[in-house]
Amino acid sequence: MQTEQNIIHALFGFLVFTLFYFAPTLNARNREHPHYPVIFLVNLLSGWTIIGWFVAIIWSCASIKPSRTTQARDSACMKYSQLERLASLKERGLVTDEEFEIEKNKLLST
Repeated sequence: MQTEQNIIHALFGFLVFTLFYFAPTLNARNREHPHYPVIFLVNLLSGWTIIGWFVAIIWSCASIKPSRTTQARDSACMKYSQLERLASLKERGLVTDEEFEIEKNKLLST
């Protein structure tokens, strides 16, 4: 009975230690950091030195410039919301059909 509890406590402690040790790697992976594999290697190979762990955690928290796909997605979302706003103006009669078409073509051509 006592041995089983010791094993459970040891496994739980090992799991907590592992999650804490690989926190920089998990953070980089979760944030889709472009240098995730290198952060993993730094964390794995030099994390035990504490300095290596701090280097990995700071690196994984470093700001990341948005990728081109993120910028393109944001641009597409912005165009979509502008089109919705324009359509609602047309439905309320604040914009004529010709004005709607002109503005819609401007939005879609950019």
